[in-house]
Amino acid sequence: MLKSQLIVRALAAFVLMANSNAGVAEGTLNLFARHDATAQYVESVLRLAIRQSGNLIDLNIENVRVNAPQWRDALESGQLDVIWSVSTPDLERRFKRIPIDIYYGYMGLRVCVSNTEQSAKLKTVNSSDDLKGITFGSGIGWSDTMKFQSAGLNVIQDDLDRLVDKARDGIIDCFARGIFEPWDEHMKYLQRGITNLVINDTFAVRYPNPFYLYVNRNDGKTFKLLSEGLAKAVEDGSLEKTFKESRQYSQFDRYALIEQRIIIDLPYTNQ
Repeated sequence: MLKSQLIVRALAAFVLMANSNAGVAEGTLNLFARHDATAQYVESVLRLAIRQSGNLIDLNIENVRVNAPQWRDALESGQLDVIWSVSTPDLERRFKRIPIDIYYGYMGLRVCVSNTEQSAKLKTVNSSDDLKGITFGSGIGWSDTMKFQSAGLNVIQDDLDRLVDKARDGIIDCFARGIFEPWDEHMKYLQRGITNLVINDTFAVRYPNPFYLYVNRNDGKTFKLLSEGLAKAVEDGSLEKTFKESRQYSQFDRYALIEQRIIIDLPYTNQ
């Protein structure tokens, strides 16, 4: 069993001990989701947690495109009931996290997408020092942005669609994506007529990057429902089963070829 899986199980056991059973609740959880592969997996995790909690809760999912700061503001204002993200100091300060990493530590792996001309430059990367010669694109409010900057890397910020355009045009050397993300996204680039982007296959960047569900600090009801439901799903193995049956894990297992990559641990200060 992976160390990250042992940590998840230990946290789940703690959550179950710390919370007592409550009566059945009814209602709706409001979400913004782009219906990408991450959102689809998170939706399956939320439904699993609700079933495990024994409550009668439905999901109200709106397909809304917002950037990370807008998403967080919507949770803080009560417009949303739950969001999901890798951990950042801002999220930890403003919200309550459900203390179970639903990606079992895998979100700490990042791979790079570049145009075909810049791909040769990326193939020369062998160490964290080599990363300093790369101009990375990274999203506004992404955890990558803060961690890459903290490690002394050259980072240009923009939203994802513009990062794709910048990589296509060679304005940036590459942009980093989570190990589960680029495979479906690459097909979308082709549908947009962008044919010169490739996923680097020689290295991956790694850093601690747990992925959590977050709720409003004043929403104890949703916190209890999701934390207890997920803790039970960890205990009986259904969370790990859901994870490994996800489209993301299937593509990771097929395409990422981690054993063939150089793994570069990113030095950074957790600010």
